[in-house]
Amino acid sequence: MKSVIFAMLFSMASIGFSQTHQNGLIIPKNFHNDSFSEYCCVFAPIEGFNLYDAPNGNKIGKVLQKQKANLALTELYVIALANGNTPIYKKFDQGLTEVGYEIFAMSFYKNKDGFVKIFDKKSSYWIKVSEIEEMGYKATNWQDFLIENKDKFLGYYANKPGLNLRSEPLKSAKVLKTLRGDLFEIKLQKEAEGNWNKVKVIKYQEHPCKGNLTNEKNIEYILEGWIKTIDDSGTPNVWYYARGC
Repeated sequence: MKSVIFAMLFSMASIGFSQTHQNGLIIPKNFHNDSFSEYCCVFAPIEGFNLYDAPNGNKIGKVLQKQKANLALTELYVIALANGNTPIYKKFDQGLTEVGYEIFAMSFYKNKDGFVKIFDKKSSYWIKVSEIEEMGYKATNWQDFLIENKDKFLGYYANKPGLNLRSEPLKSAKVLKTLRGDLFEIKLQKEAEGNWNKVKVIKYQEHPCKGNLTNEKNIEYILEGWIKTIDDSGTPNVWYYARGC
C-alpha cells in the first residue's frame, strides 16, 4: 500500500514539474554567444517555421517575417496561413518576448509530443521541435534560458511585489530577505531544484547603470540563498533589462 501511495505522489510531482517547464522561448542555438548582427526584429529563419493545427496534426501554413514596403529591414512579424494558393497575412503581435535591443523571440506555452504551442495558451498553432532544431534554433524552457544567459544580461530582478530569498528550495524555508526593485541584482547559479535556483544577490546603493560610485563603494552587501525562479504557471518570477543600460 505504501508503495502505491509513493508512486501516486511521485507521479503527481512529475506532472507538476513538467507543467512548470512547459513555457519557454524559441531562440537560435548560439543565442548566448551571438551578437545578433545577422538577425532583425524577431528570431526566425527567412523561410519561416511550418505551422500545424495540433501535435502530429495537419500543416496549415507558416510563421515567418514579411518585409515592410520600401524598407530594407523586416519590421513586421506575420503568420502566413494557406488559403488555397493565396496566403493570408495576419500580423503576429502577441506572444513575443524582448531578449535584446529591439530583438524578440517567440514564446511557447505548451510542449507536447515533440511540438510547441505558440501565440498564446488558447491558440491552435504548433511548431515541430525537430524542425526548429534543423533550422539552427531551439525551444528552450524559461529556467534553462535564464541559467544559460545569466551572464549575458546585467542581472535579474524580482517581479512585483517582490520575491523571497530563502535558505533552502522550499516554500516553508526561512526567509533571508525579500527582494524588491532593481537594487537587488540576482545572479543565478547553475544549481537548481524543480523551479528553484540557488542565487547570489548583490544589494547596491545605486543601480550600476545610473550611479557614479565605484563598484566597491556601491555594493552594500551580498547574500546567497534560493529563489523560486519559475512560478506555478511556468513563467519567470524575475525580469531583466533586455536593452542593457
